[in-house]
Amino acid sequence: MAYGLAEKKYRVLLITLDQQQNTTYILMYDNLLDKDIVNTIYEAGIIDFIPSVLDMVQIDFGLQDKADQPFRISKAIKEVEHNYDYTILDIRQYYLQSLWLLTASGSVKAYSYSLNGIGLLSIINSINPVQKYTNKNLKSSGFLLDFYDSRLLLSKGIKEQLAEVAELFDTKIFEQTIRNEITLSEAQAMKQSIFDYSPTENVTDDIRKFIDEYLKGEEDGN
Repeated sequence: MAYGLAEKKYRVLLITLDQQQNTTYILMYDNLLDKDIVNTIYEAGIIDFIPSVLDMVQIDFGLQDKADQPFRISKAIKEVEHNYDYTILDIRQYYLQSLWLLTASGSVKAYSYSLNGIGLLSIINSINPVQKYTNKNLKSSGFLLDFYDSRLLLSKGIKEQLAEVAELFDTKIFEQTIRNEITLSEAQAMKQSIFDYSPTENVTDDIRKFIDEYLKGEEDGN
């Protein structure tokens, strides 16, 4: 999504707190961290990027007695948000860090490929307290079905589950889905954006169409 928005000439900052560093591995070229880190924002092609680190869990222990713990990321983003049209926060399932990012968010878009009953419950448990205590303006823009194959019963079952959750959040499932293609894994292995690796692939077109749908919803206030 970050590269798709940047392809449309939006200024994009991507922030990830993924302890496994999946996104960081893909976007950071060799030896990038060997240079002096004056600040944490790096260029990753046509977007800017703040990487995660291996000891993300230790951050929790370091901040656990700080009264402003949930607001640290939000405060930091405010210092640079004027430079960007979109700041995208990569949220993983680690609970406290998800709360921090949701506190800093204006909206949340949930991706469904790995969601099961536990995953759906995790979303509810994360969003509800944030909306109640730390970010009353947080909204859900919708659920995106990715790695999706309409021929599979599993995909259909996930879509039915999401429909129930979407109703709870007073939100929607995006009409556009993202198909499951080996090209996505190949692009990751080559440490490239899918837009660079295979710009004319069907799955790349899926992502572009999703971004168009998302932007149209933003314009319409949905």
